Amino acid sequence: MHHMELVDGESRAAEAERLLRGMLDDAYADIAGHDNVDHPPHYTQGGIECIEVQEQLAADGHDFRILNAIKYLWRYRHKGGDESLRKAVWYIERVLAEGQV
Repeated sequence: MHHMELVDGESRAAEAERLLRGMLDDAYADIAGHDNVDHPPHYTQGGIECIEVQEQLAADGHDFRILNAIKYLWRYRHKGGDESLRKAVWYIERVLAEGQV
């Protein structure tokens, strides 16, 4: 077998793997019944999406760092756990450090 035949075979195998991964990802999204881009389940509680709360608070002039803290507090039980709580505290501490609350 020539070198070019090996390279061509590897390229076809890599392409087939990419296609298969894409198909599996699509199938999983269909089975799971949720969309991690438009409506991620870890950002929805009681039928309310975190983005809806954030948009309202942003319209009222809340600091973006507080909005980020809310996001991490909103999702901590479903994604991130302790790390999400630490991120929320980090954002709040930055606001407090300015002393303009």
